[in-house]
Amino acid sequence: MAAREIHVVVVGGSWAGVTAVHELMQLAQVTYPRLMVTLVEQRTHYFHKTGMIRGLVDKRYAEQMFIPYNRLFANGGANGANHRFVCARLKHVHENFIE
Repeated sequence: MAAREIHVVVVGGSWAGVTAVHELMQLAQVTYPRLMVTLVEQRTHYFHKTGMIRGLVDKRYAEQMFIPYNRLFANGGANGANHRFVCARLKHVHENFIE
């Protein structure tokens, strides 16, 4: 029986969204090679809020507080091309597509 292609869309790049993407990509590498992951977020970078106080006193750390979302997919493994980041605002979810 042929493996079924699964496409998971994670809406929002909060801490929970980024964690979900990371976990799904690990599953894709190990267990589900036909799993595709798409992150939809209206901003281009994740802001590391919990590190803000340290960033106020450590300039090098402050420079690392804005993390580009597309970096999540830079090391996607053998099927890294299956995963993508879409910088957009989600308006509506339809049965066969999202806008």
